[in-house]
Amino acid sequence: MGQARSNTRDDWARRPSAMFAAGVLGLASLSMMGVALSRELVRAPAPAPQAITSSENDEPASQPPQRASAIRLIDVNAGTLSELDLLPGIGPALGQRIIDYRSEHGPFSTPEDLTKVSGIGPRTLEKMRPLITLGEASGYTTDN
Repeated sequence: MGQARSNTRDDWARRPSAMFAAGVLGLASLSMMGVALSRELVRAPAPAPQAITSSENDEPASQPPQRASAIRLIDVNAGTLSELDLLPGIGPALGQRIIDYRSEHGPFSTPEDLTKVSGIGPRTLEKMRPLITLGEASGYTTDN
């Protein structure tokens, strides 16, 4: 009838499905090695920060500057929609609500007054607090 197979091991290795499986496993192991190497690169130590000097006497400052001091603060009592949109957690719709609220009720006197605007809660207020000012008339600064 048919020829008896003498070596099943050689026969298995020649099947297309076995070759395909071996190829997939090989690619998977190469991919995982690439992932492992990239994770090692991510863990590489960052370069040491440069000393921060003050402008008055060029000595290292005792504390690093706050983030809000490095950027322009946004006045929520006079800011435009595009300026308010830059604040974290504030999009165009919420920015428009801030403008509508201050038009109807007058300027905000404290940062907490912003929570009276629908959609601004304590978490949103805390995210944007270091980035806002209430204008010169209010006397509020981010140092308070």
